[in-house]
Amino acid sequence: MLITRRTSVFRLLSLGFVFPLAACKPENNPENSSTKKEIVMDVVIYSYLNRSIFDVYLNSNDIGVAAPFGGGGVVTGVAITFGLQALKWTLDGPEGMPGNGDKVIAKNKLTLDPSLIPAGSYYMAVHIYPDDTAELSFSKRIPERSIRGMKIVEEFQKHHGQ
Repeated sequence: MLITRRTSVFRLLSLGFVFPLAACKPENNPENSSTKKEIVMDVVIYSYLNRSIFDVYLNSNDIGVAAPFGGGGVVTGVAITFGLQALKWTLDGPEGMPGNGDKVIAKNKLTLDPSLIPAGSYYMAVHIYPDDTAELSFSKRIPERSIRGMKIVEEFQKHHGQ
């Protein structure tokens, strides 16, 4: 009789542990629904400025640095909240170059909406332009430079013989 009571109590207690776990099933988890609040992506910076930039932040995420007319490394696993994005960077360059250390905030509004991200995309490129604007692009593989950015680089090379 003692074993039966013990078994019954154990079964009742175990049911108390099983029901809360049902709430964790994927279909009940808000992270897996269409109402996600953020996405995790690998981020690449492309700068089309003729100087280095550093302390590049997308919202509160440090996403790296970029050489003149260059890309930065890939920062993996960046959690990006959907909605309006805040992008800022700090100007660098040779000693004495005007603006060194100036902090710049992207002039244009960058909005991230799930509908803008193609299915299967793992990478987001942040393209930073000389007029203090930026754009975001998405890719399944390491993203390429933007068409607008390539024109800026070509124009600079034409006028400066590089």
